[in-house]
Amino acid sequence: MAQLVLKNILAGSGNVLAGGDNAGNVTKITIGSGLTLSSGVLSSTGGGTSLSLTTIGTSGAATYNSTTGVLNIPIYSAGAGAVSSVFGRTGAVVAVTGDYNTDLVTEGSTNLYYTNARARAAFSANVGSALTYNSSTGRYTLLAANSTTAGYVTAADFNYWDAKQQSLGTGSINEYLRGDLVWATPPAPSLNELTDVTITSPSNGQLLRYTPGGWINFTPTYVAAGFFSATAPLSYNSSTGVFSISQAGSGSNGFLSSTDWNTFNNKQNQLSGNGFVKVSGSSVFYDNSTYLTTSAAGSTYLALTGGTLTGVLYAPGYFETSDKRLKKQIEANYAPKNIQDIQTYLYQKDGKIEVGYYAQEVSEIMPYAVAEGKDGFLAVAYNQVLVSKVQYLENKLKQLEHELGRISK
Repeated sequence: MAQLVLKNILAGSGNVLAGGDNAGNVTKITIGSGLTLSSGVLSSTGGGTSLSLTTIGTSGAATYNSTTGVLNIPIYSAGAGAVSSVFGRTGAVVAVTGDYNTDLVTEGSTNLYYTNARARAAFSANVGSALTYNSSTGRYTLLAANSTTAGYVTAADFNYWDAKQQSLGTGSINEYLRGDLVWATPPAPSLNELTDVTITSPSNGQLLRYTPGGWINFTPTYVAAGFFSATAPLSYNSSTGVFSISQAGSGSNGFLSSTDWNTFNNKQNQLSGNGFVKVSGSSVFYDNSTYLTTSAAGSTYLALTGGTLTGVLYAPGYFETSDKRLKKQIEANYAPKNIQDIQTYLYQKDGKIEVGYYAQEVSEIMPYAVAEGKDGFLAVAYNQVLVSKVQYLENKLKQLEHELGRISK
């Protein structure tokens, strides 16, 4: 138990000294009469009867030694409900800077913590105005004005508008707009302009010209009708001063009437070249890229993208594109199932005896080798059927060779 030594106390009747400890216990000391203070030690001349102690709390009672004059007050006593430390510190309970902050205060319904999200959510902007607000970032944005949106004026717009002509205002019906863009009243005519003029020796073609001395006869030879002329197909009448041009015809130059223009404009452009002529709508043009013709019959041709060529086609050789780089392999040594069911027939077609397949039978086993023509009839890719039959025979041959090899052993 620590000792509390009272020093420099001015004793007097009725004086009270209050003390406390870290546990919150308070000891009330009543100083009565008959006390003496010597060398800073409080003592009683009456055997201590005038010094009484009243202890408030549970940390222990204060004691007074009348012989030595020492007053013992418990500063701290560990026990139930006692304070051992404050924010990691022991000793006297003294609050220091940093002991209390918002993290130590429980958030309630009204005492809310400050957060950026809550602060940003408290602000907004008028809906539909040029000012917008993003509550997530807390950023306001002002839109630039245009023909449909109100907003701020860009530097480019400002310079454009600032360079415009100022408003001319509105003048009266008796005013005119001067060169300095100011409305003004016309000056009154001079007296010379209003006086009668005496014409002397007038002649045909003469005009009046005003000089500082008055009005005089004037003949402007530079506007005489005889000074003009024209070159065909433009003609000129020196008597009337009228220029004219005649309409063009089969034997004369001239202007083109609207009727002639429409007639000429709607004509087909002249064709110049060799090959097939193709008609599309109202246009006629050469198209040598989509047709195939025979040397024996130049009038017989076949569209390269599909069609039917009648008659016999002779060629020194035929090659079909088969580069590996153009193909994506699915299966090697492939022969369609039931390829043997595609039978060969001897038949008559267009009055001729031929050997071949029926497209309907081929389509049941190799549908990808059959196509329908523009005339609605089916056609067969014979090369695909023949290749498949050859592969079928090769596969069978390999099986027989394998079986013979097994038997011979």
